Formats: sequence, C-alpha cells, structure tokens
Amino acid sequence: MSYYHRCAVASYLPSAGATPLSLARPSAALTGNLPFSSRQFNSARDRGRSDPPRLASLLSHKSANNGSCTPPRSGPARVSSRSSSAYVASSAGRMTARCAGGRGYARRGVGRRCASSPAPEVLAAESHSPRNSGACSERGLRAVNLLPQYLADARSVPSYSPDTPEGVLNLSVAENRLVEGALLPQMDRVVAGTPFKASDIYYQPTHGMEDARVAMAQYMTRVLARDMFVFSPDNLILGAGCNAVLENLFFCISEGGSEGVMLPTPYYAAFEFDLVARAGMTILPVNTLPLSLGPDDAIPVNAYYPNRTSLDAAYDAALANGVTPRAILLSHPNNPLGICYPKFVLLDILDWAKSRSVHVVSDEIYAGSVYDEEGGTEWTSVASLLPAGLGDTVHIVYALSKDFGLSGLRVGALYTENEDMKTPLRKLNDMCQISSHTQNIVAGLLGGRGGLDASVRFLNGNNEGIKVRSLRLMNLLDDHNVPYLHGKAGLFLWMDLRAYLPQSDPSALCDAEDDDRRERELYLDLMKKHGLLFTPGRSMRMPMPGFFRCVFTAAGEEEFNLALGRLEGFLGDNNNL
Repeated sequence: MSYYHRCAVASYLPSAGATPLSLARPSAALTGNLPFSSRQFNSARDRGRSDPPRLASLLSHKSANNGSCTPPRSGPARVSSRSSSAYVASSAGRMTARCAGGRGYARRGVGRRCASSPAPEVLAAESHSPRNSGACSERGLRAVNLLPQYLADARSVPSYSPDTPEGVLNLSVAENRLVEGALLPQMDRVVAGTPFKASDIYYQPTHGMEDARVAMAQYMTRVLARDMFVFSPDNLILGAGCNAVLENLFFCISEGGSEGVMLPTPYYAAFEFDLVARAGMTILPVNTLPLSLGPDDAIPVNAYYPNRTSLDAAYDAALANGVTPRAILLSHPNNPLGICYPKFVLLDILDWAKSRSVHVVSDEIYAGSVYDEEGGTEWTSVASLLPAGLGDTVHIVYALSKDFGLSGLRVGALYTENEDMKTPLRKLNDMCQISSHTQNIVAGLLGGRGGLDASVRFLNGNNEGIKVRSLRLMNLLDDHNVPYLHGKAGLFLWMDLRAYLPQSDPSALCDAEDDDRRERELYLDLMKKHGLLFTPGRSMRMPMPGFFRCVFTAAGEEEFNLALGRLEGFLGDNNNL
C-alpha cells in the first residue's frame, strides 16, 4: 500500500470504533455522541440534569425529509456505544484528532498511534463541573478553538508598516487591496446620491429591503449566471456576510450533531467555525486525491475534482460512523485552490446529490473574480445548469466581500427556492440583518442599468489587476522550479512547498502530528525569519503537508514588491534542497 493510500484512508476513513471528525461537533465529546441537535442539548441540558427522564423526553431523532426545514423532533435518547475521540488544537489548525479520526494515521504502521484520549464520560463529568459565575461558558471557549491557529499567529507578530519595516507581510487573509483606487470614487458617488429617508430609521423586512434585493438579483443574474438563469428577488435573503447566511441555511438544513456537511478538501479554513460554532454541524471532509499518490508526486488540477467515487467513499464512511450527510458545500470558484469546477464536474455532483437526497450549497463568492478562462476552464454557475429552477435542495450564496473588496460592509446573499425554509430563514436573519443605510448603498451600487453596467466594468478592470498579480507570483515560482496550481479565479495561488519541509522524524509516534510539526516549522520559518505569513494547507485539511495559500492581493503595490523579494530570498536560501 502506498504512502498516500495509508495516509488518506486513515484520515478520512477512521478505524472501527472511532467517531470520525467529531471536531465539527464541538459538543460531541461532552455529550457522549448523543444523536440529537447540539443546540437542542444545550437548551435542554440544565433542565434535564436533575431529571434524567425529562432530559430523555427532550431528545429527538433526525428528520427523514431532506427537502424540508428540520422539524421539531421527539423520541427517546440513544447513547452511542462507540468511543469518542478527543480533539486538541494542533500546530497547523483547529481541532484535530489524535491520529485516528483526524488528519492522519499511523501510515508507517498500524500500531503507531498517539496517546489515547479520555473516556467520553470523563470529559462529560469535567465539562459539568462548577465554574466561576464570571467565567466564559464552555461552548464559548469551544467556539474559539475552532478558529485557525494562523489567525492567532498573525496577531502575535508585528505587522509590516513604514514604521516597522521588519514586520511580517500578512498574505493569509483573502482581501483585495487592488480595488481602492477604482472603488472609492465610485462608492463616494453612490453614497452622495443616497439620501437618508425617514423610512430608513425604522425596522425593515428581515430578508432585506426590496430595492436592495432587486439590485442584488439583477447583479447575480448578470455576473454569476451570465444571463443563463434569472435570480428572483423573492428568493433572496440578504444578511450580514456570507458566513451569516451560510450558518442560517445549515441551521435549517440540518439538526446538527449526528448530521453532517461534506466538504471537498482542501477547503476554506473558517468553514469549520461558520458551520460548527452555533449550527452544530459535523464536518465530513471529502478526499479527492488519488490513493496511489506518493509524498512527492505532482498533483494535477483534475485530482482535486470531486467525483462519484470520492463522494461515495465519504458518504459511506460517515454512515458507518453514525453521521448522516445532509449537504455538500462547494467553494466555487474554489478557495484555496483558485480554480473553477468544470461543467461536467458540477453536473456529476448535482446528479450524485439527487440520488442521495443531499442538498447542494454552492458558495460562489468569487464568481466576479474569474480572471483566466483560457484552456476550457470558463466559469459556470451551478444556477446556470438548472435554468428551470433550483428546486428545494440546491442553494447559492454570494457576498460583496471579495469581488468588490467590501468586506467591511457585511453584505451577504442567500438564494433558495425552498418554501419550507423561507420563513425560518427570514426569522433567523433578524439577528444578522444589514442596516437600512448599507442596503440603500447596495441598491445604488448594483441597481438599475447604470449601476449594473458600472459594476461589470469595475469587475473587468479589477480582474486585469488580479491577473497581473497572479502572473508575477507564478513567474517567480517558475524561476525557482516551485510547483503550484495555475490560478484561474479568486485572490490567491496554491503553492507546493513540500521540497522545503524539514525531514520526517522516524521516531515519531504519530505521523499526523509529525506532518503538522514539519509544516509548522516551515510556516514559522517563513513568518519569523523571512517575514511572510501564508495560509498553511493543513489548516485547510490538506492531507499532505507543505502546501500554502498565498493571497497575492492582500498587499498594496509596494508591499507586494517587498513580499516577492522576501519570497525570492527564502527560495534562494533553500535552493540546494
């Protein structure tokens, strides 16, 4: 069996008796893997603690109707007999299992695992111990542990500025600093032409003001669907960012806990926080890489495409471990890979999901940042493949944070035709509405013929700048024979720095932790010695160490030039590897 076969199978098909990927259910270890919603347990726990029969009566079973919003459930409690893996904050990312059930396994020998975790009942007992009335709740602390380690690392070092020229250049946050020159004058004109009306000071429809929804619908029709699908404003819900509308959607799709969401790897690191912290989902990574892959083999772009084989493997493994997949979440264009899934891949996923009664959620937040469509990789929205309608189980999310660089405005959009979910989604959105003033700005920015045409011109110009940045980075990597995935969309490049990893430790008891150690040493060397902060691939659940996401738009021109110089210095220092 090959190196990668041993690594991948252990990472995503855990051994018998292990609870897979409970990292996505922060309360899994604390509740003994009870098959009910985490949020339901939290509300029922205190009431049932002194009355176990009462607690049992509050527990529930999952819904059998995959097209409906999750209804109230009733029935007896069932405690799984499977052991529960404890998860710890790893060097490379959020919460990772100690070998079995996590990113890695003892690929050099079945017996080489990490130390055993405490029994579930011990963890539960510890979690119910009295605490200081001023202390943060356990669920609050668990939410923090879901955040990627590199975010804390970024805060722990001085950032580059003219006053701190030795500071670190942060190329790990997906922001577009190229748009300021063209965007700010346009925003000034929109704001100047948006007077504050008396009606704006009062409550607004929870799913968004009509003018803003109409403007967003026509924009999504032109930019996302390229007029191959007409988005209706009646099916749009505008909320405070993509993560907010995603969280609400999965709150309605699933009961959480023993129901999961499938995510092709590698994936956007913060999905785990967005879908776990309150929605209580179980994350089900979908490994797409061929099992015959060796530790130094080149990885072609099509190896990252989900297919029926990889989807079936993840689905069946989840069921075998007591988790029911309820949805597959696609990042399309993909973050962190910077690619668009071809039409045939999307059609295959839609067909597979229909056969399994699984929802498809397409996060198309980078749809307006597709800068290279040569070579048969043109952009195709999932919506454009379903011109007759999305139905109850296909949903689209979008936001203005990336294509327009307006992450500070917090404007996200969810498009769904599921009538059963609309009322719950609108009510949940009451807690993450966009201000009326911001919605008026959105209507002015995107609305009408003039606003839409100006937005398209802006995006076209922006994509030219993104392409130039991407080419400059790729040229540097080519000069030093560093492999990378050729970028087509988004704000980043997926770099393969495996050749620069420290050596493996043959005495390591756990290969997953050794891989984490090796990548983190390289990551810290880049950050502390060379002043470059990239997103480590292990934080995005890349099965193999040594891959990094470089956000080449996260710096101004002067800073980007400096970043290229620093990267060239790192590569030059290590060119004898």
